[in-house]
Amino acid sequence: MNNIIRTPNLPEGDVNLCISALPIEGIETITPPPAGTLPPSMQRHADLQICHLGENVLLTAPEVYTYYKERYLYTGLKLLQGKIRSAVPTPLMRHII
Repeated sequence: MNNIIRTPNLPEGDVNLCISALPIEGIETITPPPAGTLPPSMQRHADLQICHLGENVLLTAPEVYTYYKERYLYTGLKLLQGKIRSAVPTPLMRHII
């Protein structure tokens, strides 16, 4: 992974690629491991495990930190281990985030 998307925001304009076409363009997507702290239907949701903070910095849930650290060790990404385990979002959590 030589280039890192530096802005974690969704594009403002039209999107011309779908996820299956990203590797053709040289873009690697993150494949999340199962997080046992979540219900089975949500265990592989990357958005509940890892957060792109900008530039090359990613924040992970503590239970998946080792997986991401080993997988992206030599990529130039800086991984931070969070302190709160993955959980199903609730209305209360919106005030914490």
